[in-house]
Amino acid sequence: MEAWYFADAKGLRRHLGGRDLGSVDPSQPAIVNPKLHLRNLLGPLPYTSLVAAEIAAGLEATTILEHSPSFGGFIAAVKNGAGETDAS
Repeated sequence: MEAWYFADAKGLRRHLGGRDLGSVDPSQPAIVNPKLHLRNLLGPLPYTSLVAAEIAAGLEATTILEHSPSFGGFIAAVKNGAGETDAS
């Protein structure tokens, strides 16, 4: 999930108050340990599910989708679910 945040570099920078994202290429958001990289950028602020939700709310899904094909798979899975089973 955190690697997808870096795919919308502009939105992530906005959340971080304009802070430089380091050596991250937003067109290739394959980052080694993106969660740790994000924690380092957040500084003393703990990275919690609330912080993750705040970051995600400020990002553009279309921008992330342009840079990360795996995000498209995530969207499809959320829309379609994991498949329903017939319990009858």
